[in-house]
Amino acid sequence: MEKAYEKVYEVTYGETDGRKDCRITSMMNFFSDCCLSQEEKKSMNYADNSSETTWVFFDYEIIVNRYPRYREKVKVKTYVESIRKFYSNRVLEAYDMDGALVARAYVLAFLINKKTRRPARISDEEYEIHGLSKESSKLLRKKLNFEKFDKEDLEMKFHIRYLDIDLNMHVSNIKYVEWILETVPVDIVLNYKMKKIKIKFEKEITYGHNVIIKSKIIKSEDEVKVLHKVENEEGESITLAETYWY
Repeated sequence: MEKAYEKVYEVTYGETDGRKDCRITSMMNFFSDCCLSQEEKKSMNYADNSSETTWVFFDYEIIVNRYPRYREKVKVKTYVESIRKFYSNRVLEAYDMDGALVARAYVLAFLINKKTRRPARISDEEYEIHGLSKESSKLLRKKLNFEKFDKEDLEMKFHIRYLDIDLNMHVSNIKYVEWILETVPVDIVLNYKMKKIKIKFEKEITYGHNVIIKSKIIKSEDEVKVLHKVENEEGESITLAETYWY
């Protein structure tokens, strides 16, 4: 089978920001849909919820060369580059219609049983449909590391709404990014562009609960790095992130 899967998307009105640039969360929606489309084509069935397993993103790193503009079309390409036990390394790439790379993402995902929420061993078929050899496959990328901080500069609280829940009945990964970006001061958002984001999803959060986002700003001469931590009501860390602005 073909290892890579491609799909074309158009940046519509609701997917742009005040600059008429594609939002990073819109780009993530394109990436997620492309992944799901590939999995549905090859193995999993999300439409009728018949599949017993699902892929969960654990580490997610996105590097942006430029943001597509309103009404611009982008071609998203995805493939799994390695599989090991419960884990897979997935690559996502977005290209403009001239073939120039717009953004690239690296994902460490793991397969879980949807009922037990426990890791599920990847079948031999999964290796085959992604064009990989079980004997020679190993994870090519290590888990992401994050800088720790004790005192935050900003803090915000969010309540989990039903609209934050995705088809797997948990909070969409993209919602975490929306919350995180809300803590970034508007002067940074207006005067810089985010060129990279790193995220580690540690624990799930469910409908009806609250989350607290804590962020610390580190400025240098020509860039801003913001450290983020998402905590649940018990003060446990459930997501870590770093955003880089230039």
